[in-house]
Amino acid sequence: MKKLIKTLVAILMVLSFTGCSKNVNIEEKSEGYRSIVVADYNGQVNVTRSEGDKLDAYKGLSLFNGDDVRVAEVSDLTLDVDSDKHLYAEEKTHFWLEAEGEEGSSRTRIHLAEGSVLCRVEKALTAEEIFEVVTDTSTMSVRGTVFGITILKAEDGTVFEVINVFDGKVATAINTTGAQALIEPGQC
Repeated sequence: MKKLIKTLVAILMVLSFTGCSKNVNIEEKSEGYRSIVVADYNGQVNVTRSEGDKLDAYKGLSLFNGDDVRVAEVSDLTLDVDSDKHLYAEEKTHFWLEAEGEEGSSRTRIHLAEGSVLCRVEKALTAEEIFEVVTDTSTMSVRGTVFGITILKAEDGTVFEVINVFDGKVATAINTTGAQALIEPGQC
């Protein structure tokens, strides 16, 4: 009986180490300076890695370039990006990440497919840094600000984008025409 218990304990330990190594491999994917971490979430948030691996979000999960994120109904997500940028995604939001570069020259693009995000960039970015939210029709670029973007779809398929600036300025470019606008605090 003791031998059976020792064998079972050994098997369980091997299985638990195997499970841990899978998580370690996910976290070891990090490339240098970039840090995008799930700070908080409620409900169901799914992440699909660029290699196709699927997992449920958890506090402390590191996200990487190419990760696809879906926030389900009655759910939300908060990300900390490089410790000085924050993104809050509301329910029914879908986006994927483009995150590259090094300290002082980071490039972060949130490709928003649907839903709503609120972004806060605490520290003004250098001329070499980029933080943008990109949709099918426009690109919003910031240096240091608080702003929100919501994509609304009408029943006839018409897409509306609502951009609210709470602090700082957001440079907005229409992807199809090249037209540009600078949206200031209190403007929508």
